[in-house]
Amino acid sequence: MSDPPVCFLLSNTVSLTLDPNWPEVFVGETLTLRCEVEGSGDDWTYDWRRNNELLTKRTRENTVSYVTESDRGDYSCRGVSSYLMTQWSNTTTVNVLSESDYYK
Repeated sequence: MSDPPVCFLLSNTVSLTLDPNWPEVFVGETLTLRCEVEGSGDDWTYDWRRNNELLTKRTRENTVSYVTESDRGDYSCRGVSSYLMTQWSNTTTVNVLSESDYYK
């Protein structure tokens, strides 16, 4: 029986940013979430979660090309590299508005 893999938790600062840079988007718009690991190189993959559920996206940028109401929620990310991982980033809430919200 082999030993379980060891993973080291890093204290690098991880930040999540939005493009556009505000937390409200309309259905149909494009939204890009970016995960930045302070002092990191190019050999990272990324874990993404929405409402504390892991998403399948593994790249630094998580782009939603056509936002729907199901994209609403609290997002966070972390960097993963070999046997290293960072803490989860700050949580960013994305609010998705319908067209009717535009005219209110």
